[in-house]
Amino acid sequence: MPEQPRIIETTYEGAAGEAFRLKQLGWTGFGRHESIDAAVEAGKALGKGIENMTLVGSRGAYDLYIKNPNKGEKMFKLPKLPGQEEPPKLFPPTLPRTRIPTPFGTVNLPEHKVGLPKLPSFDEKSRAAMKHAIAIDGSMVPGLIPWAGDIIADVVEDLHFAELRKILTPEQYDEFIKQDKISPAIIAMMRALTK
Repeated sequence: MPEQPRIIETTYEGAAGEAFRLKQLGWTGFGRHESIDAAVEAGKALGKGIENMTLVGSRGAYDLYIKNPNKGEKMFKLPKLPGQEEPPKLFPPTLPRTRIPTPFGTVNLPEHKVGLPKLPSFDEKSRAAMKHAIAIDGSMVPGLIPWAGDIIADVVEDLHFAELRKILTPEQYDEFIKQDKISPAIIAMMRALTK
């Protein structure tokens, strides 16, 4: 089978959404073609390789999109804040060097790479603790019920906290309580189990 470009099979209505998404990512449309082969030939006539082509449509109507090398892949760019030398980067997550003027002098903050959180080991104890943390976060759902929901949510949350006290060591439980004040229970549990 000959090499083919990426093909997004969609309905006539769905093609508009795909076209919008591709244009936001820097792709340019080059007309509708009756077959995949006709669209590939048109793309090659423009001097583009198959790896730079995407076809959107279905039987008998394929719109050709070609990657525009002049446009970036990013849909948006983070703003540069006052005192920063450059805007923050998303990949890898990096906060740039920043100069903050204060009445007491200038504070210079170095560049900081934001690390991804470490995942806990998934032994039996950790799995049980994570399940209870998920249930604590999920206990907010009954809280949406008028009148009795808040009472139900508090009881469910308290029951899961009691089970966590049995599962975790005192140090882990104290760390979980400290982290739970500033983060959702799932993230707090991950931090408590990896400390």
